[in-house]
Amino acid sequence: MEEEVNGEIAITSSKGQTVSLSGFKYVGPPEIISISKKKLEEGDKLNIVGKNFTNDVDVSIDGIEQTVTILNDTEVELIVEGPVSKGLIKLKTPVGETSYGGSTPFDAAANITVPLQGQGINIIPTPTFNFTQIHGGDNFGFRLGLWGNMLGTDSTMEKVVSNLLVPQISLFGLRGEGLLRLTNLDQKNSVGLSFQLNLLLKKVSYYDTSSKDVSSFNPFVLHPKVGMTFNLFNNYVFIGSYLNLLSVAKENEKFETFFSTRKSTFIYPNFNLGGIFDFEGSKQSIKVELDLVVHNGETRMLFQTRDKVIPYLKIALLSDL
Repeated sequence: MEEEVNGEIAITSSKGQTVSLSGFKYVGPPEIISISKKKLEEGDKLNIVGKNFTNDVDVSIDGIEQTVTILNDTEVELIVEGPVSKGLIKLKTPVGETSYGGSTPFDAAANITVPLQGQGINIIPTPTFNFTQIHGGDNFGFRLGLWGNMLGTDSTMEKVVSNLLVPQISLFGLRGEGLLRLTNLDQKNSVGLSFQLNLLLKKVSYYDTSSKDVSSFNPFVLHPKVGMTFNLFNNYVFIGSYLNLLSVAKENEKFETFFSTRKSTFIYPNFNLGGIFDFEGSKQSIKVELDLVVHNGETRMLFQTRDKVIPYLKIALLSDL
């Protein structure tokens, strides 16, 4: 049966009497197609667009009943009442019930990272295509991601002694991220303890200017980081401070010889500031972040720079699936 059918009903009794009713309309169960705002907080105006909205519509957000204005059979409007945590919207009519949002099981991201100064190896893959499984709670969240950037590079041409670095490739990577919320400053702001573990296999290629040969080696890099994060304005703005440990767990000798570092483990801090910008009525958003990597001691050899601080601009397209 179609979602919407117009026609006539005829009822005939056993004595041959017929009664008919015309102009009836069949309305199927409701469906939410899109919402006007992705991240919700109390007091926000929200428009819900969908199908089969009747004159009797009930809407709740995270279990809190909402006062709804019905604009037509495809759109309702409301002002968010009560605090929002997961953002799960449930819409009910006499015919059925549907839901939208809440904890998203999967998300995807496409990143590009641009060094604003300096050259050398950029340990942050760019571009990166990310597919993650997310587990979340009220005060704890965790995600596991697998990425690869065979299409991209993460360094620029730079000379290391008699060798010329060619654009580098991170063959694959595995990333685990966690956030423990320590306190809520209020409904919109929070402070958290963030930790991240990156495992990546790189391909470092270089051109030897004396022998005229191109050589390469494949270091396996272990890169954990831990820090404090401040999430502001309902997580639309974030500020973080981290301590990084970068360790090359494979082909250490080639790595140390090539970069003349005399070691293959480095500790350095970094700071970041960023924001998330939603596309209205869409599951996509843009994440823009400024990452300040502080190089100390021999880490400047690894990054092939004399600068103690290199800013990286990160731009990511995020999408809920």
